Amino acid sequence: MIVSTTKIQEAIDLEYDNAISKGMYNSHHEAYAVTKEELEEALAEIDKCIAAMTGAWENVKLDAPASVCMFVRNFRNYSQKAAEELCQVAACCEKWLNYYAGGSDE
Repeated sequence: MIVSTTKIQEAIDLEYDNAISKGMYNSHHEAYAVTKEELEEALAEIDKCIAAMTGAWENVKLDAPASVCMFVRNFRNYSQKAAEELCQVAACCEKWLNYYAGGSDE
């Protein structure tokens, strides 16, 4: 993979810094809810990726290169957004683990 794990970790760290700037979680329920919301946002972007890839394939079969390119551009954009959202998920997990490590338990 050309994008190194270090670069991905840097993106997660930036998201984590942003997340903790809003304060730590108040409970495991809150941690779960926030993390779940971020995961749902990532999954929504992945669903868009799937739809764009399907659209690209349908247009490949129709020999419609302009439409293929449009779907591939969308696929690229949705993939980037999904990656960003997954970095937020990872940051939420880190924040949750730090809440747990702090001895907070309900």
